[in-house]
Amino acid sequence: MQKPFLLFAILLLVPPATARLAFAAEEPGTTTLALPQLAFTKADKPYAVLRRGDIEAVVVDNSAVDDDMLPGHKAGYSGLASLKHARHQENPFVDGGSPFTPDAGWKA
Repeated sequence: MQKPFLLFAILLLVPPATARLAFAAEEPGTTTLALPQLAFTKADKPYAVLRRGDIEAVVVDNSAVDDDMLPGHKAGYSGLASLKHARHQENPFVDGGSPFTPDAGWKA
């Protein structure tokens, strides 16, 4: 009976790893962006195109985009903006809308 109690006491007294990480993130210079030996470049566009096999996903920041990749994408919607398959090139999301509002006209 002592072993479970001891384990419980240790778990209570040792702060969880997530708490230590959260504290470290508040300290200045604790992210990789603060490391001068790492080179970073700013993306040309406010989105990234990810491709794997027949799938293409476009992840966008909060910027408005109106180009061939994301026509009419409105500002304020970040995250997955487009998801396409080689056999279905139509974006299932409403143009410029949230990925949580699929276009009613799209059929899987």
